[in-house]
Amino acid sequence: MKVAIFGAGTMGSGIAQNAVTSGYSVTLNDQRQEALDRAKANIEKALNRDVEKGRMTAGDRDAALARLTCAATLENAKDADLVIEAIIEDLKAKQAVFTSLEDICPAHTIFASNTSSI
Repeated sequence: MKVAIFGAGTMGSGIAQNAVTSGYSVTLNDQRQEALDRAKANIEKALNRDVEKGRMTAGDRDAALARLTCAATLENAKDADLVIEAIIEDLKAKQAVFTSLEDICPAHTIFASNTSSI
């Protein structure tokens, strides 16, 4: 299964971390490259900590990181089986992402939203 996560903040990067450690191929997407860089670094740090504490092997960490791709364009969701939106808490922005993705993703794609205040 291929998962595309939109929003590389705390929630999006946490979802991405859980997905790659569960064996899924993940594309983490954000418009801001600095957010992607920070998210990837935080995921690597967390997985390294899991290795140090014996909760994960170094091989499992490396395999999980190999399943993670970071991207700044929506087109990377063109083969996603599952899309999880975790962008800012703005209804119009969320709707715009989904509207754009409808034209990019295959018909079987499942769309999900992570929101805490809408």
